[in-house]
Amino acid sequence: MAGRILIVDDDPSLLKVLSMRLERAGYEVDTAADGFAGLEKVRRDRPNLIILDLMLPEVDGCKVCRMLKFDHAYQNIPIIVLTVKNRPEDRLQTMEAGASAYFTKPYASEELLDEVDRQLTLTGAGAPDG
Repeated sequence: MAGRILIVDDDPSLLKVLSMRLERAGYEVDTAADGFAGLEKVRRDRPNLIILDLMLPEVDGCKVCRMLKFDHAYQNIPIIVLTVKNRPEDRLQTMEAGASAYFTKPYASEELLDEVDRQLTLTGAGAPDG
């Protein structure tokens, strides 16, 4: 069974390109354009993995990460951060908030996909069929 992935980012072109790439790899993908919508979709649909931008309208990605990691119902969902923020303190703060991995934009598509596969394998959600 393919994992369900939620991408939370306010860049429509990134949402489209990354969604298509993940769907081609066999994943089921949903998207949200801000932090509140992302939290709502996590609570409603319970994805197997979240790809999360830090610079979001409404609620920033670090707060979204922290909120999910403090909630026992969602704390085991891996969160891969994908952001333009590349300062060491941003990375440290986000990893302390509970992120599983941290990628900066522009990103290497294959490396991100490998990390998605790795995180889903670690949680037992499985890699895509075929």
